[in-house]
Amino acid sequence: MLSATQIESYQTNGYLVVDNVLSEAQVAELNALIDHAVERSIHVESNDDMYDLEPGHSKARPRVRGIRDPLALAPPFEEVSRSEAVLDIVESVVGPNIRHELSFINIKPAGGGSPVQWHQDFGILPYTNDDLVVCGLALTDSSIRNGCLQVIPGSHRGPILDHHQDGVMIGAVQEHTPGFDLDHAVPVEVPAGGMSLHHFRILHGSAPNHSDSDRRVYFLDYAAADAFPIAKKIAPAEFDQRIVRGTSTRQARMIPLNFPIPNRERRANVLFHLQAGLREPVYS
Repeated sequence: MLSATQIESYQTNGYLVVDNVLSEAQVAELNALIDHAVERSIHVESNDDMYDLEPGHSKARPRVRGIRDPLALAPPFEEVSRSEAVLDIVESVVGPNIRHELSFINIKPAGGGSPVQWHQDFGILPYTNDDLVVCGLALTDSSIRNGCLQVIPGSHRGPILDHHQDGVMIGAVQEHTPGFDLDHAVPVEVPAGGMSLHHFRILHGSAPNHSDSDRRVYFLDYAAADAFPIAKKIAPAEFDQRIVRGTSTRQARMIPLNFPIPNRERRANVLFHLQAGLREPVYS
């Protein structure tokens, strides 16, 4: 569990770094599994249900920027997602009844790994309440040099900004978006084996990786069991299966919050693809 000081810091700033969540052996095991997955990607020529490929990917030079379903990749990824080390921390910020929402391995290859444009997760996928947290388990040192997460502290307590372009969901805010001020952005550097937590409403993004080493993060999204997505089909039986601690519920808890309802005329299942049409990216 987090200490009272850590919880207060998270609630105030909207993010937190916790060291030594994974052991060196766990980090080595997960990296070895990712290595094998990247090697297998030489047989893949376009994005599929498992791989999201970096521009320039080829058989001679495999470049993977995302593995979409880590739980299906190998059992150790699911074991980590349900581990006490992770769930004890998550319980400290979302409560005792926890549903696993999403998992994704983000790889920023050396020499230009793709950026993630600035956004709020809640602005893309709103819920009935905001007790959701994104955990980023660092499988390599994550630093400003290799394109680590950046956040605007305290922005999770502000408004949900518009993530549309020409009235269609683009999955990002633009520099001229009212309420968006990059002057307050800070890097969230995490050593290998550590974990970052960021609130579902916080403004965040990450620059390209121009260093000479890859950056790897295993992202896990968790929600309080009574937080239900508003603009997404709800399958109660499936939601019950994703309870990783505590009990499920059919009662949605609502909070008063105004936000633009996402217009999903432009469909994309991966954030990189959703943001690809952004005319004025902060990072290029």
